[in-house]
Amino acid sequence: KAKTMETRSVQRQQTWAALRTFCKHGSLPMKGTETVCSCFWHFPLSKLFALSVKQALRSCAMEMIQCHGEADVDLAKQASGDPNCYVLGQDSDFMFYKDIQYVPFGGIYMTNQGEVRVVALRRSDIADKLGLED
Repeated sequence: KAKTMETRSVQRQQTWAALRTFCKHGSLPMKGTETVCSCFWHFPLSKLFALSVKQALRSCAMEMIQCHGEADVDLAKQASGDPNCYVLGQDSDFMFYKDIQYVPFGGIYMTNQGEVRVVALRRSDIADKLGLED
């Protein structure tokens, strides 16, 4: 866990540096095939980001489980096997739990028709693509 905290600290510093560069020079931190929209994940999230996500989910009458601290196992148990349950977050560990539908924050998008779509990652799909058993 200490390594994860250190990595996140470095990432936070990098996001603030990217924002300073953008404000000073107008350059975006794009790499390779990134789109202009995806490059904004390199910037720090607004202080209101989490609150906005929670409020949007509440307005859709979606059940939320919020945990303070390490809660992967508890969330995985709650979501396991329920085809109508998704884990929304920024923790790829959920791709390795059986019968979990994991949606990374970057996996939510809107179509040209105004429909919200998600990219749900499942261990079984990944295993299948790799030719492995689940």
